[in-house]
Amino acid sequence: MAISRTFRWVLVVALLCAVAGAAGCSTVGYYWQAVNGQMEVQRKARPIPKVIADPATTPELKAKLERVEEIRDFASRELSLPDNGSYRRYADLGRPYVVWNVFAAPEFSVTPRQWCFPFAGCVGYKGYFKKTGADDLAAPPSYSEEIASGIGCELVVLPDAAHLANVEQPRAFATAMLDHLQKGAS
Repeated sequence: MAISRTFRWVLVVALLCAVAGAAGCSTVGYYWQAVNGQMEVQRKARPIPKVIADPATTPELKAKLERVEEIRDFASRELSLPDNGSYRRYADLGRPYVVWNVFAAPEFSVTPRQWCFPFAGCVGYKGYFKKTGADDLAAPPSYSEEIASGIGCELVVLPDAAHLANVEQPRAFATAMLDHLQKGAS
């Protein structure tokens, strides 16, 4: 009996939750976003030749994907690397990066913090599929709230923005800045 792809993912999620709970090495929320992020990549991935042939694909993306195909074929043909499914699919996730890796160190230290995961072992970073201030391990919103209350000012949190809010959400940043300046002028 064939097992559906969805059922396999449900089993993987259940296994990861069980291992995470048993290992006690991180929050279930972190694993949830990791599994959802990976599932999104799998769901949106399409064979590169289909993306190139799609009339909706921009010329710039077509050129990049054609180059990827050339490099991948060269690797198999000239370097004797396995000719398998690696680098043969493309997923448009609608964001600049697939994952954001957070590197952190304790205060007054240059030694990176280590996070341990089942199967992957211990690493000096933690990966997130979405970049938001709420998931920011280096400077979470609670730190900014504490600073704001300590100096008697208003804190504005912009959705889907972190350390470079003026770049990540320029319109929302400009609106918040203008609102602030208008309050100061009155």
